[in-house]
Amino acid sequence: MSKWLWVIAFVALAALFYYSHNPPAEGSNAVACSEGDFLEGYCDENVYYFDECVDGFYRAAQINCSPSTCNAKALEEEPASVCVEAEAPTPSLEAGPKPTDDPETAFNEEAVAEWFAGSASCGDGYCVQPENCASCPGDCQCGEGDYCREEWGSCEPFLKCGDGACREGEECCSDCGCGDESVCDSETQECVELPETIPDAGGISVVVADYLFENGFENQSIALVSYYASNGEVFALVITNCLIESETVCDLWVTVNSTGDVVSVAQPA
Repeated sequence: MSKWLWVIAFVALAALFYYSHNPPAEGSNAVACSEGDFLEGYCDENVYYFDECVDGFYRAAQINCSPSTCNAKALEEEPASVCVEAEAPTPSLEAGPKPTDDPETAFNEEAVAEWFAGSASCGDGYCVQPENCASCPGDCQCGEGDYCREEWGSCEPFLKCGDGACREGEECCSDCGCGDESVCDSETQECVELPETIPDAGGISVVVADYLFENGFENQSIALVSYYASNGEVFALVITNCLIESETVCDLWVTVNSTGDVVSVAQPA
């Protein structure tokens, strides 16, 4: 046997000895490689299948990505990079209830609400029940001209001062009123304290009764005394009624200033 035949025989025996002790795994790629190398694989049922270099040869390997999601397109420098955090499903009517002729499963608002409620996640950009403008303002923003009513979690139209409705944060004494010792200034919508110089209701009644008697307005009775403010000054409005219905002048409105002087007398139209 020639020298070269002996060399070939020796190499063959060496290779046979190596593979008998280090056989490539079933399904592996018997190609020489360096430690840390791997071949791109594929995802199947959330498991990533690929070949990695072990003892100088590629061998079949796998990574279970649960509870993350296997995404082969996300592969970077490490096989484990294919395991990515699962994204929250985006609510879509296409995936939700469908119109149907069956009255028991017909498309309706309640079915849509129930389906969306199961997919609701604050911060996903979708406002679905049970989210509202109070519990998740980022998803459920109120439109222009509306505000969020915190106690109800609903968007309500901005109300105007003077409409009789007092809402949270509103500075409007016509709607929200004032304390016992102050009155509302309809011009500034601020509460003005009653000055010490203005008489109480009993004193005002005496002032008005004397004034009417002195000026020929007899047979009048005091029906109402109320206080109000205008441009920062407090006044008392006294309404009188006729004792005798046949009186020519009846039902007067008398205004008294903060010093207890009558400043005007008018008859309502």
